[in-house]
Amino acid sequence: MENEASSEKEIGGSPESFNIPREIRKEDIHPVIPEKGGTVLVLQVNAQDDRRNPDSSEFGALIPEAAIQTAKQAKEFFNAVFRGLSPEDRENVAVIVCASDATLKMPRGRSSREKRAMKTGVEVLKGIRESMTAYKVKSTQLLNDAGGSEGEPIAVEGFEDLNFWGSSFLEYLEKKYPEDPDLWIAYEADKEVKDKRVDMEVEGPHNIAFRTRQAMTKMMLMAREHLENHPDSRVIVWGIGMYDNIAPWLKAYVFKVNPKEYYVRIEKGGGIVVDIDLKGEPQTAVTEIGGITHEVECLLWEPHPSEKD
Repeated sequence: MENEASSEKEIGGSPESFNIPREIRKEDIHPVIPEKGGTVLVLQVNAQDDRRNPDSSEFGALIPEAAIQTAKQAKEFFNAVFRGLSPEDRENVAVIVCASDATLKMPRGRSSREKRAMKTGVEVLKGIRESMTAYKVKSTQLLNDAGGSEGEPIAVEGFEDLNFWGSSFLEYLEKKYPEDPDLWIAYEADKEVKDKRVDMEVEGPHNIAFRTRQAMTKMMLMAREHLENHPDSRVIVWGIGMYDNIAPWLKAYVFKVNPKEYYVRIEKGGGIVVDIDLKGEPQTAVTEIGGITHEVECLLWEPHPSEKD
């Protein structure tokens, strides 16, 4: 579904009535300071990677300019957070960076070992460390450096790649749709290919949204565990995935529309910031995208059998 050629007409019509923005951009990752005992989730699509030549050793690697911009973006985000807190309150900020460890796969056998979300996370960590140094924040407050992830982004279950790679269903799509944009449009709309997809036990947009919700829950459980041990903390979780898993989740749980409809364009490196109260009854979560506030469905959940295709 990493498809730049989809259109509103092809996927399901005009999204304005649901306050779906024309594009989710880098600028939508704007600084939000968590309340004491609260959590902020940054959800970001991987930075721009090199797709020019499948035979090149650089295929799938982050474009150098995009890597630099990603570190700068994270640094500026945390500079604003730390600047908005007293030196004493800065001591209670905890940061966790998570990412998908999926490698790049594309139709018709094009692939790379590059883990573009993980590499994006490495750049995010670089920017965070620079900000923490500038504001004299202890390195141990970056939990990636204090725990078992050896200073790398934490791979999160649920952020995996699509399960149709290497399947007979993909072969079917490749034969039916010689052009990649048409293949992705058909898969995301899930109309004329749904019966074949279900028969071949391949996940669809609802399944992807649901397992991405599972990934969100795992990240929120990390935050909650830290808050249970440090109730005065302010936790920031920065999660990096791909368009393929983030877009269906956004449609289902932020914009509250059918994830098979309404194409959501997300700029590479773009994303959202969710302000979360895990202590409240009920728990609440909100995000502001393009100046419009959206309530986000609870990020801590129990599986429900109705949430499937």
